[in-house]
Amino acid sequence: MSGSAEFGKCECCGKESTLARKYFYYSIKCNCCVGKHFAFVRHCETCVPKKPDKVRIILEGIEPDV
Repeated sequence: MSGSAEFGKCECCGKESTLARKYFYYSIKCNCCVGKHFAFVRHCETCVPKKPDKVRIILEGIEPDV
């Protein structure tokens, strides 16, 4: 661990604070993550993060038959 901390706005309550990250993993094969798809929520020490309602994924395009 490098000893650095992330500071910003909590995605749960909006308070400016030192932030932690809670990772949520999904069983989706994608090109944006290594292995399983994941999303994370930056939160302050007093908030309990919830799984995001929406996640964004990148899928490799398929070329249409001509």
